[in-house]
Amino acid sequence: MNLGDKIKELRIERGMKQSDLAERANISRVSVGNYERNDRVPNADILIQISKALNVNPVALLSGTNSTEELDNLINHLKDGFDTVLYNIGYKTEVLKNGCLKLIYPDNKELILQENEYEALKEEINDYIRYVLSKIPNAKDSSSK
Repeated sequence: MNLGDKIKELRIERGMKQSDLAERANISRVSVGNYERNDRVPNADILIQISKALNVNPVALLSGTNSTEELDNLINHLKDGFDTVLYNIGYKTEVLKNGCLKLIYPDNKELILQENEYEALKEEINDYIRYVLSKIPNAKDSSSK
């Protein structure tokens, strides 16, 4: 059973419509449908929102997943805190079936990034953070303790 089937099964077991799950998870009904049909894979933040709305541990959603590729995508998203940074400043991300990343702006505009564009964006932001941190005065060398 894949992730979409598991979400649908749990939703139906709880007597919920897609719109009910969408409201409780604070996502659109269209997104719920996309996840249930396996057209899209929810990112880590949305997976957690869905699991809370269904009152299950996120692991319970993943336990029925038998697609290695699907699990790899989710694990990579969980490991990658970059989408969490974007989420914290009002952006949402979704991994599309073709491996691209859909970036949803706070005003709901969308941008589709190829994997290489996404990696380049992450590196640019990481470089900027390193630059800003290097400009903070009084940085202490932790090896001198």
